[in-house]
Amino acid sequence: MAAPALAAPPSPVVDDDAKLSITEDDEVELAVPDEGRPPTRHELATLRRVSGPMPWPAYLICFAELAERASYFGCTVVFSNFIQRPLPVNGNGAGAPPRGTQETAGALGLGLPAASGITLTFSFLSYVLPILAGMLADARWGMFKTIVVSSFIGIVGHVILVAAAAPSVLDSGLAIVPFAISLVILAIASGGIKACVTPIITYQCPVDSPIVMISRRPQGWRRWVSFGPSAREGEKVIVDPEVTMQNMIMIYYFGVTIGAVFPLATTNIEKRVGFWLAFLVPGILFFVLPLVLAFVYYCKLIKIPPMKHSVVADAIKVLGIACKAAGPGKLFVNGPNWEAAKPSALKEKNVKSEAGWDDTFVDELRRSGGAIRFFCILPVYIFVYLGFNSLLVSQAAAMTTDGVPNDLLTGFQALSQVVAIPILTYGVYPLLRRWGIDFSPLKRIMFGFGLTSIAMIIGAVLQWRVYETSLCGYSASTCTVGTGVSPISLWTQLPLYGLPGIAGIFINVTGYELSINFAPKRMKTVVFSSQLFFVALAAAAAAAASPSFHDPNLIWPFVALAVANALAIPASWYFLRDIDRKVKEVFELAVRLDEDEVGPRHDEEKR
Repeated sequence: MAAPALAAPPSPVVDDDAKLSITEDDEVELAVPDEGRPPTRHELATLRRVSGPMPWPAYLICFAELAERASYFGCTVVFSNFIQRPLPVNGNGAGAPPRGTQETAGALGLGLPAASGITLTFSFLSYVLPILAGMLADARWGMFKTIVVSSFIGIVGHVILVAAAAPSVLDSGLAIVPFAISLVILAIASGGIKACVTPIITYQCPVDSPIVMISRRPQGWRRWVSFGPSAREGEKVIVDPEVTMQNMIMIYYFGVTIGAVFPLATTNIEKRVGFWLAFLVPGILFFVLPLVLAFVYYCKLIKIPPMKHSVVADAIKVLGIACKAAGPGKLFVNGPNWEAAKPSALKEKNVKSEAGWDDTFVDELRRSGGAIRFFCILPVYIFVYLGFNSLLVSQAAAMTTDGVPNDLLTGFQALSQVVAIPILTYGVYPLLRRWGIDFSPLKRIMFGFGLTSIAMIIGAVLQWRVYETSLCGYSASTCTVGTGVSPISLWTQLPLYGLPGIAGIFINVTGYELSINFAPKRMKTVVFSSQLFFVALAAAAAAAASPSFHDPNLIWPFVALAVANALAIPASWYFLRDIDRKVKEVFELAVRLDEDEVGPRHDEEKR
């Protein structure tokens, strides 16, 4: 990155009382914004890159995603037993089995294929609806209003879901009707929140371009919570927007994983009390969410992105002009001719056009293609992350549980992330940067696919051992001979949840970074939602494959996913080998944004 490519940065937006510091966790608080200056070529090559601070109100917005993920994972994980298994004989009528038995909670008794199909259909809707919500947020409502409306929709969905799991409704045999209605409503709420939370959080980023600052040791309570590599007193460093964005998204993802730990509670509740309480507990967060959002809004704690006209329509027009200019012969070889779609090029050719975009928008749209290429590979991992829950829960039911709920371990996927994220954010990543090792987005993606492949190999071996040790052999999932289970403990499943969970930090978080960094500033929610659409495709593929998830074929899904994730490693390198360079280019492009998008907006907020 050459120094001439960096224009003088706009004044970073920070709190007036912020102080210049670099803590041991590599965060920098900026003192007087005018002290920052762009780095020279030599400084870019030699100085350590560190993160700017995450404004504390952004943590409150993270609560919206925490509530949504607690609802999604806390309920989805018990959907499998709710749908697959019948009401236990001599149970309490709410789905909980008799105490002291190896029985599993149940309600509808529709079987494993139906459980997988319905659960994955819910996942599909939850990840495809963010595209519509993103378009609505960008063009009509705005991000914040979309989150508020979605929170109230989520409250309605949970009320209906709890009613569907009431003992009297289960006993009537009609629970499937309100249950299905609640799934659609909750999917709408999930889509609206997921589309907007990440873009609005990254909009709070206090650093627009690289600046040089001087570090000092942290003071007060921060000394006790900082456990990363220590910053040297007086060290000259570069406050890097790329590192800042990475840290902000990691902190956001940490909030997501806290919500995803809720299955540890809901699986125990369904086993001991029943499904109605398991559905109510995560729903409580949705009742609290409007209060948090009202506090954030009326206290004016965050910057709310302004609404624009339909930039999706602009993007479609730009793409149409670029494809037409490339011609049918060269389109599939060289791609669209983006230069031809720039207003400056149209003006030179005397083409009459009322373009609602500028040259920078076209450059941003072209770079978003790098994120789309990654999205095409993402479903290989997501198939494991979302599509195997019902299969693993069913596998656990064929193993010795010793009174532990067969779906308890689903919460360990998120728990592994809760443990790993602080270690990576405040320990491993800063240490690698200090050593001059660039653990770039491409390397993180490839490493994540490797971990997932290893997990699937372990799963295939474990399923084979379950078949070999079960009294029913290759009919272990429906065995009723003796105890009906294999002597293998369900705790041997831990790597099947832990490794894909840690892999998600490298794959999902990197995907969020690419979505936000590569998206045009005026359509971040749409591009971010596009990633979720590819997640929906993976859920749809898993739903289509779910009828084959039955004995004696349960080894082969693990084998297929192990091979697919292994092949995704060289595929990532081939299709994304230029992605690291483009990430650097994005921040050079950022300083060329329209003045009304950055500078004046900050000045108005200060006044």
